[in-house]
Amino acid sequence: MRIEIIGRPEFHFVLVAGDLAMLIELSAHHYDGWCRSASKHGGFLYGWENCLDGTGRVEVTASWREVDTCCKIMESACWFDKDTQTRAIFLSGAFRKAFYAANGASARWKVEVFA
Repeated sequence: MRIEIIGRPEFHFVLVAGDLAMLIELSAHHYDGWCRSASKHGGFLYGWENCLDGTGRVEVTASWREVDTCCKIMESACWFDKDTQTRAIFLSGAFRKAFYAANGASARWKVEVFA
């Protein structure tokens, strides 16, 4: 019998209220149903918003899929004002750097056990 043990990255970061509001706004107007659902009741952006602290920040633990969805959501920033576009470019760039690092590290996370 062969058993594979695979690690999956989790992403830990802090979002400020303005960036979260931008993601929610972009999500609400996105063409894709999955991206729109992220900001609706039960969606991960909705959950993050509910965790904002008194200083307007939220500590996030996110899956690859959630961060990737955020990147997809921010692709539609080109239809919004320059400030939104600039913030989306910065945030998606940071997420893509994290993806690159996770891809490099995850190659070592796969272990096979033969019994």
